[in-house]
Amino acid sequence: MAPQRWSRRTALQSGAALLASGYWLGTTPAESRSANDKLNFAHIGVGGQGAPDFGVSNGHNVVALCDVDEMTMGQKAEKFSRRPELFVDYRKMYEKLGSQIDAVVVATPDHQHALASLMAIRSGKHVYTEKPLAHSVHECFLLASEAKKHGVKTQMGNGAHQDFQFRRARELIRAGIIGQVTEVHVNNLTPSSVKFPTGLTTELGPAQPPRDKLPIPAGFHWDEWLGGATDRPYHPAYCPKRWRGWRDFGTGSLGDFFCHHADPAFTCLDLTHPISIEAAGSARPLAEDRSPGCTVRYVFPARGEQPVVTLYWHGGGSGPPAELIDIDPSDPALRGCNCLMVGDKGAMAVGRGNGQVDPVMLPRAKFKDVKLPPTNLGPVTHHMRELTHCVLNGGLPSSNFQDAAGYLAAAALLGHVAYWAGEKIEWDGPSQRVTNHSDANRFIRKTYRPGWEVA
Repeated sequence: MAPQRWSRRTALQSGAALLASGYWLGTTPAESRSANDKLNFAHIGVGGQGAPDFGVSNGHNVVALCDVDEMTMGQKAEKFSRRPELFVDYRKMYEKLGSQIDAVVVATPDHQHALASLMAIRSGKHVYTEKPLAHSVHECFLLASEAKKHGVKTQMGNGAHQDFQFRRARELIRAGIIGQVTEVHVNNLTPSSVKFPTGLTTELGPAQPPRDKLPIPAGFHWDEWLGGATDRPYHPAYCPKRWRGWRDFGTGSLGDFFCHHADPAFTCLDLTHPISIEAAGSARPLAEDRSPGCTVRYVFPARGEQPVVTLYWHGGGSGPPAELIDIDPSDPALRGCNCLMVGDKGAMAVGRGNGQVDPVMLPRAKFKDVKLPPTNLGPVTHHMRELTHCVLNGGLPSSNFQDAAGYLAAAALLGHVAYWAGEKIEWDGPSQRVTNHSDANRFIRKTYRPGWEVA
């Protein structure tokens, strides 16, 4: 269906709430669409991260909202001059309005990402899905292959992908400033405890889900919130906000931050499939209902002239142990560093949201007189606007599912697989299977409640 033509005045009124909250995505010289080239968007999940994700559809038409919380959804709907149609079940939304929707924004809890996105892709709709793209390794690669097969534009919501330091890091790596990179340290410096159940830390032992049964809040649709997850009674220990710490629903701090903080390494070093993964955390694998917080060691194979890379994920806000890198651990650059790439000529510390500032070269004494080459980075379309820019002007978004996001998210979730396996696993990426630990392959895929299958 051709995009519905609304007036420019209506579109501006629809974006008034975003302007009032201080949220605005300015256009760049690269964006060439006319004022009337508008896409029809549906938003699935409009609270939490779903609220700022209205930036994806800003300036376009929002024809449908879907959320299991009627109160939250109703409040969002009131901000539009032309009220979108409201749904609590995205399957019914697609059934009723499928022909009227051009693009979809998916900002549900992790366990619902795959089905909501897959239904859009298979019906020819463009998709912006929040990180970590999916809830299982199999789902990540299924979304990637289906996006390529159906020729739709896709983008994962790892917004720091477009930060200046992330893009500048690639430029400097290509210039050989720190030589051949063989080691990477990815830090989670900002753990968010509010997203986890009371008492849950990033290094906790087994625990059981709550057994008491509480009334479901009015206007909250628990069955639709569960989706494909195992049936259980409603409890506020799961939602809102705390779902990320439960294995049936979330992917822990690894899923929350890896897609942001490991992104520079994947982009700069052309990383795709790791060949081995091992993880360490609490004394024994976590219970079935918890998402782990752990330290993970990935090994990526040589790529052309680029050597083997060992990448460490340091969960729980910890940085790399001093003995692993020949850098002063007290250096303030490490406190703001999300990704440290170590080469045979030095190291590069890359952070998020630092403005137009170069990454820090370490050790400082070695690089204090080194003049970095000038940047050739031009203006860039904001990460949230890149999806619509590519739909209307051609090209693929930079964090599209098949070339970037699928590999990045799958690597994060393979850290969980190694953790649950309890030992080092060897991974055959093209075949999507663990080759040295047959039982670990049961963690690659999920089972689903009837009616919510991802296949």
